[in-house]
Amino acid sequence: MDTPTYFLLNPLKPTTFVLTKKAREQLGPRFARHGIAVEHLATADDWDEAIAAVIWAEYQALSAIEREDRVRLDAIFDLQFVTDPLYGIPPTSLIARRAARHETIQTVLYRGGLGSSPTPQSPPATPGLRGVR
Repeated sequence: MDTPTYFLLNPLKPTTFVLTKKAREQLGPRFARHGIAVEHLATADDWDEAIAAVIWAEYQALSAIEREDRVRLDAIFDLQFVTDPLYGIPPTSLIARRAARHETIQTVLYRGGLGSSPTPQSPPATPGLRGVR
């Protein structure tokens, strides 16, 4: 399975896009549960902020046991791949993307790599996020 494509990009204006029907059907309700209207997300930055907010909320809602469930975690964290088309990243295998994400997490959290603290940080602030109720 490849990473999903939720956007139709305008080849004449590569910074503009529209949501696909799939995005409206799959992402719309998921984001709405967290007070975010996908039709108001106009830029890649808007999407990145909204995705971070949704991931944070969904992860925080998990019990300790659920946080050990790899399938459940993938369902939440795969949201990180939604904006790939906006950055020109071609669809690739979800297995490969998940492996790369896992390796990055291992490097950052357990090996002290990439120059970051081993302590997980708070979620990004989203007060300026368009589409939030």
